[in-house]
Amino acid sequence: SLIQRPGAEALGGGVTVFGGVGVDRGGRHDADVAQFAFGPETQPFKTAVSHEPFSFGGTTVTVWELITMAVTVVSIGLLHVFLHRTHFGTAVRAVAEDRRTAALMGLNVDRMILVTFCISSALGGVAGILSAALYNAVNPTMGSAAMMKAFAASVLGGMEVMSGAIVGGLILGVAESMGSVYISSAWRDAIALLALVFVLLFRPTGLMGHRRLEKMERASLNVLPLPPIPTLDLRRPALWAFVALLLLLPLVVTDAYARRIMTVMLVYGTLALSLNVVAGFAGIISLAHAAFFGFGAYASALLATKAGWPFSACFGSAVVLTGLFGMAFAAPVMRLRGHYVAMGTLGLGGIVSVVLLNWVDFTNGPMGIRSIPQPSLFGIEVDGVGYYYLILGVLAVSTVLVVHMMDSAFGRATRAMR
Repeated sequence: SLIQRPGAEALGGGVTVFGGVGVDRGGRHDADVAQFAFGPETQPFKTAVSHEPFSFGGTTVTVWELITMAVTVVSIGLLHVFLHRTHFGTAVRAVAEDRRTAALMGLNVDRMILVTFCISSALGGVAGILSAALYNAVNPTMGSAAMMKAFAASVLGGMEVMSGAIVGGLILGVAESMGSVYISSAWRDAIALLALVFVLLFRPTGLMGHRRLEKMERASLNVLPLPPIPTLDLRRPALWAFVALLLLLPLVVTDAYARRIMTVMLVYGTLALSLNVVAGFAGIISLAHAAFFGFGAYASALLATKAGWPFSACFGSAVVLTGLFGMAFAAPVMRLRGHYVAMGTLGLGGIVSVVLLNWVDFTNGPMGIRSIPQPSLFGIEVDGVGYYYLILGVLAVSTVLVVHMMDSAFGRATRAMR
């Protein structure tokens, strides 16, 4: 997050940007629930099976590693038999091929999807148990990094081919191990993400998949209905009442912490507005919009601390640089279609996060950039409630610009594209 550290005068005051702003990992909300229920500490996971290594076939393994491989092979075999040798499995594949036609053939599509999620969740639980027993420990965020690797391996091999996931996992595992040895273990996550992006760009269906993009490209107005043109009617009393409420709220709420929460809400409002332009009006599902959030934060922070630029120059330059970065970001992704666009943005956004965390000489890595100077307007430093009104003004101007943009020829073309 982008935060102002309270009581930071001893360190020079100002704001801190941390390396984690680049992308939000999958499963974050589930991890939050797990932390609330069980606490953030790592919990022991003991098994009756010995973890002492022994030599087997010219390598060193443990009994539990052999059990893990055996359970994995059996699970894959059972899933293959279920999907290809049973009537229910055939129905599941028919729903995946064409949901509407499957419903016309008399299949209960909702039940098929429910059972598929049930089986998928059970297999995910099996993987979690095997992983916890392998390391003798569990923690709330243990599935986040593993899920990203599993997703990359599935795309690498081919998402519609079971054997593709196995081959993709083996290739990715070897590539990560070699990267850790010959490059650095800190960049091993980037290897998986780069593999994901390159495969999507040059062979979207994966190494073993079949090119059947026409199914993904088919328009569906039931999924993406045409959004109306937003309007800003200044004659509506409710609009002015809402504006007055936002202006008077900091005068009524005097608690500093509550004011801080209100200010952060306005920041997220601006971020949500920016995402709505891409996903809401253009219909482009981006899973890496937080990368632009992080890029803008780092751009302004580096210009302020290393170049010594004033706030107004840092603000404007960061906006322009982030726009150019977004254009370069979108250039390769726009070669994709359907849900492959979302996958591509996920991979590129993850790469941005890895770079921010590991380019220590430039971004200061996980320690973040400290002591960013306070914003200053017309020679007056903005602090406390001034932050609230500054960000409220940015949100108001952004809203007006988006409304007018969507009512222009460009905005109508954007809605038509969706």
